Amino acid sequence: MKHFTKRLLSATLVLAMALSLSLALPLTAGAMKPGFEELKPGFEETKPGFEELKPGELDNVATVSAMALANQIRLFLTGGEGSLSAEASLTTVTVTGEVTGATNKLVLDIGSSLKVVWKATYEGGEDFTEIADSLIELKGAGEFEVADGGNLWSRGKGLAILVTGTNTVTVNGGDVTSGGTFTIAAIDPIASVDAATINVNSGRVTNYSSPGVAISGGESGTINITGGTVTGTSWTVVTGGITGTVNITGGFILGYEGDGMTGSGDHRIIRKLGEPATIGGTAVVCSWKNPSNDAIYNEGSATDLLVSPGATVKWAKDSSGNYSGIAYKHNTADNEGFYPLQGVLVVEYAGSMNNFAKTRTYTSGMFNDVNEDAWYGLNDQKVVAYAYEYALMNGKPGDKFDPDGNLTIAEAITMAVRVNDIYQGGSGEFTQGEPWYQVYVDYAVEQGIITTGLFANYDKPATRAEMAYIFAHTLPDHEYELRWYVKSPPDVTAATPYESSIKKLYNSGIVGGSDEEGTFHPANNIRRSEAAAILVRLTEIVERLGTPPMPS
Repeated sequence: MKHFTKRLLSATLVLAMALSLSLALPLTAGAMKPGFEELKPGFEETKPGFEELKPGELDNVATVSAMALANQIRLFLTGGEGSLSAEASLTTVTVTGEVTGATNKLVLDIGSSLKVVWKATYEGGEDFTEIADSLIELKGAGEFEVADGGNLWSRGKGLAILVTGTNTVTVNGGDVTSGGTFTIAAIDPIASVDAATINVNSGRVTNYSSPGVAISGGESGTINITGGTVTGTSWTVVTGGITGTVNITGGFILGYEGDGMTGSGDHRIIRKLGEPATIGGTAVVCSWKNPSNDAIYNEGSATDLLVSPGATVKWAKDSSGNYSGIAYKHNTADNEGFYPLQGVLVVEYAGSMNNFAKTRTYTSGMFNDVNEDAWYGLNDQKVVAYAYEYALMNGKPGDKFDPDGNLTIAEAITMAVRVNDIYQGGSGEFTQGEPWYQVYVDYAVEQGIITTGLFANYDKPATRAEMAYIFAHTLPDHEYELRWYVKSPPDVTAATPYESSIKKLYNSGIVGGSDEEGTFHPANNIRRSEAAAILVRLTEIVERLGTPPMPS
């Protein structure tokens, strides 16, 4: 026992000396960086994503939480193909990547001082069969933003986004879609959750289930719609609680299942219990079917639809000239019937895809450089003939069309302006000045197709990416109907100019790439024949690629 004790003390002294020596040595490569010395036990092994923290950054608890959240997202097993990437910067976590066929729900507990910016594509949910299932579940009180380029698509009965905390969900240019009962919902199947906020500023929120709800605000949550497109079936915007709030000051609110929107029961575009829902600004609210008999709003609980003084609310007209939803149904036993909404300035929403029609005749051989047996000719896809007959493109001097020639920026803008003007009921004809394209540039800026100074040289050939930007802003967002889920083209990344515009045209079936992989070649020049094919799909929905996920 005495010899064992001596050996133990000797070993302890050796270990202590070694430890003292190691502490006296300077830090070497791979050693713990300054600012980490006071880390508590269990933090010595830094996880991926923490390596680049600067000295002192650990003093900010929110920054550490953002780093941990980013690390959680990177390590999350989606159950599908692809992966998610996340980067933390102070209190913001930005998510990118692409996942298809996901089977697992991503649960994010976002602290009140944190914000998650979603720029990734995340598709799945075919195995989700219950309302409690969702692609993403949000907890905590922080903000979740679906930014430009972000896509969430739940194909099963599950939600795209389920809010079980008091979070703020903001759609800023992204697409959120579900085939389940709800798309974005601030509800919990076990206990109601109050005070969630859902904002739609731009982009799309779509539900193609029947019946289906695009947005539900919860018992006392708030829904604010200032822009973008919100589409649903029997309902479109719903808040279930008496103390909830619905404010609509812009955007396009669309219900497409007319049979379920006759104003009876729970079927109406806007459902609000308790305090009235408010509509103001330039919101466009309409339905696709039975426009003369649909209730835009069914009071349901002895409340009115409040229209702000001086607001311009546009109701869509159908092909027969009937306004859609200029009445709400007063749903009481002694006052059954439809009544005009008070304070509404009813303005026809002139834009319509039905405005595109043939105004000229194309004959074989009228352009001596068009091979009618080529893919763009009369004997195949006929896109040159279509673009000419619908007055979207003209020929060039010498009876030529120049199908393989480059399209200039000015020509692309001219085509977009013609499409936009015809869509709004115009003729597509303009009086040219000096330079010839100036009248088209001025119109494009006025209509928001381009911004002032976006292009420095209008005579240069347009790249395919530049063309995508122009054509993706030619029509209102709701006319870029989601067709099917299309993988991002392999040569288009977050660093690609006009990435979101390219994906918008892909997701609406207007472009499909140049090969089976969907390669886009964004930096290549766009040919006039290729532009003609895009114009066909832009103006003729039945020619778009793929199948729409919702009935038409």
